Amino acid sequence: MTNQARFKQQRYLDPDVSLTTLANGEIVIESRLALGKPAHSLAQLFKQQARLNPDRTWLAERGENQNWNTLSYARADELSDRFAQWLLNNNFGPNTPIALLSQNSLAHAVIMLGANKAGVPSCSVSVPYSLMDKSFSKLKHVIDTINPGLLYVEQIEPFLPALNAIKAEHHWVVSKDQNPGVIQLDETLATESSTDVSESIAKLGADAHARYFFTSGSTGMPKAVVHTHGMQMAYLASMRALYAPEHYFRDADYPIYLGWMPWSHISAGSMTFNDAIMHGGSLYLDAGKPIAGLFTQTIQNLKDVSPTVFGSAPIGFTFLADAMDEDHELREAFYRRLETIVYGGAAMPNNLVERLNAHSLAATGELVPITSGYGATETQGISLQTWPSNKASLIGLPLPGVKLKLTPNGGKTEVRVKSDSLFTEYLGETEKSKASFDDDGYFCVGDAACLVDPNDITQGLQFDGRISEDFKLLSGTWVSAGNLRSLFLAHFNGLLKDLVVCGENQSYVAVLAWLDDKQLASLSKQDLIKATGTISTPLQSSTLLSKLEQCLINYNRSYPGSSTRVQRMTLLLDPPQIEHSEITDKGYINSNAVKSRRVDLVAELFEPATKTLPIRIA
Repeated sequence: MTNQARFKQQRYLDPDVSLTTLANGEIVIESRLALGKPAHSLAQLFKQQARLNPDRTWLAERGENQNWNTLSYARADELSDRFAQWLLNNNFGPNTPIALLSQNSLAHAVIMLGANKAGVPSCSVSVPYSLMDKSFSKLKHVIDTINPGLLYVEQIEPFLPALNAIKAEHHWVVSKDQNPGVIQLDETLATESSTDVSESIAKLGADAHARYFFTSGSTGMPKAVVHTHGMQMAYLASMRALYAPEHYFRDADYPIYLGWMPWSHISAGSMTFNDAIMHGGSLYLDAGKPIAGLFTQTIQNLKDVSPTVFGSAPIGFTFLADAMDEDHELREAFYRRLETIVYGGAAMPNNLVERLNAHSLAATGELVPITSGYGATETQGISLQTWPSNKASLIGLPLPGVKLKLTPNGGKTEVRVKSDSLFTEYLGETEKSKASFDDDGYFCVGDAACLVDPNDITQGLQFDGRISEDFKLLSGTWVSAGNLRSLFLAHFNGLLKDLVVCGENQSYVAVLAWLDDKQLASLSKQDLIKATGTISTPLQSSTLLSKLEQCLINYNRSYPGSSTRVQRMTLLLDPPQIEHSEITDKGYINSNAVKSRRVDLVAELFEPATKTLPIRIA
């Protein structure tokens, strides 16, 4: 049915890329689309939007009464000027960064924008570092690395243990709350701005530090990636070059976003945040998350907002598809003016693409394009799928201004990148910075990708797994964990939510997996009884067990090779824990952290005593 359906028209130009094969076998791909001159700074772009669209909503968040509190471009420009002036009056500058410990909010955004205008670097810190990690080890690392002159916490009480842990008395602290020794935000925003602010903006240099973003820290403490003003504007120039002039946003035609991802991450805190400003868009802040119990807030927000673009991790779209199955009012509201669905971070299962397409057809009679972007904290955006396709796991083609090199590595081709939107340093880590680039100046991302069709570059690139997650079996055979995950989930028809592939230096492949929430709720009491010994309980629910066993049989028939066949599977009742870094606050699984924390369960997968238990529950 979807093969004959029409896709909704997109705003992008048709892809135009070149491919060069080097003598050493490397492939370099780059766009031929014309790249315009980058803007001077985000601050200058914002002032332009405030002049053109003063009354348009820039940001909105739910208030205590659940009504939307909005902030216009003109009002945000005024408030951020006031905060910038306060910073300048108090001698803040390039060497006195701001660390924002609180969640996304209107005030958070005003402070970031004001810091940008004053030439003061800012860093939105992952909230779990303060509220969920009781050791505060990563928070202390962040503070030690950037040495902020000012800390912002929206509400003091929840952050008191964190503030005590980092000895907040040695820093200026700004908050909405009244508290001894704390500067109230309203006091800073009462400052009258002057020409000092416009002079500060004019002096912003392309190489000056604008933001610090910390990597996920999956293999150690996170690194501070320096984002300069020039780097940010180069990315926006790349994005602007993708649009067909006749379809670009004008007047009342502007993008409307609904976003839940935290601003501590590059996709939300820089790419979407800055993109919305460039387009004069409105960004609604979603306090919901793709987590059981919290997604109801996202559902209500989608009904209220009806965004034109909606991005999430694949797990978020699983929640959404489930909700739309039962709630057709949600479906109608979601697709009312939707132009694009964007996902990233993990492959979208084909069956989920089909479900979303079915909902789109039912609501609009057309297919809203489901596209994927690809990037990293160090690179911002690398590539984007700018054409409609029903194929999952595409990562598109390089953005204008980006050179993407595919370098042979262990049977795959590793992604390496060179562009003006690329970082040059990890703050305070000169050697690690140098080591992350190859001899030709390309940043080594650590992911693998391949051409969908080597004879037709216009079909784009396909994600081929994370190099660091791939491993060898005892036989020496490579296992591509990312590809196996996508194939395995697709064969379980929505029964599983996610999984981690195991088997390094073992004789076969096995997985740790989580059931879909509906399946988990269907388990009987007997299912939930855990064994007291080292071997986990076999699954007792005959109906669910038979479904899972048949899916496993069908998968192994389709993929019988030693690098793809899954011999054992343990179903985990304990969800991945964000405080243990098993899941990021964007909803992505950190497989290395899962295996490290659950090392006994991984070992059980390969013990001879479990031979008769192909599917177990733990």
